[in-house]
Amino acid sequence: MQLNLTTDYAIRVVLYLAEAEGLVTSQDLANFSKVSPNYIFKIMKKLVDAGYVKQFRGVKGGYKLCVNPQDISLWDIIELMEPTTAINRCLEEDSYCSRHGNVLGCQVNAVYRVFQEQMETYFKSYSIQRIVDEWGDKPL
Repeated sequence: MQLNLTTDYAIRVVLYLAEAEGLVTSQDLANFSKVSPNYIFKIMKKLVDAGYVKQFRGVKGGYKLCVNPQDISLWDIIELMEPTTAINRCLEEDSYCSRHGNVLGCQVNAVYRVFQEQMETYFKSYSIQRIVDEWGDKPL
């Protein structure tokens, strides 16, 4: 699995908001991310709709993180932004098997399932606050 670029930007934007004091404009986010304001709007809409970020409209508007950074994990953002988080098609909800077999009895599926659980656990263990605390002196 490879995280898409939008997910990477979303994680960095949330980290940026976690460290910011006050409101952050979409132009500030675009400048920080080095992406277009339209791309930032797309990312921010998902974060706002999910309830992680509050949008303030108007001339002095902007965005503010509205959830404690301790309560947002990397997994929360990955799950929000990625179309799928399964490392293989057989781990999707419909359990599709490219070998036309029973995925629950498949040795390879069993290995994938263990890895998927370990990956999810790892990303869930990293809150936005933990990243700020452990890596805050590194560039976003």
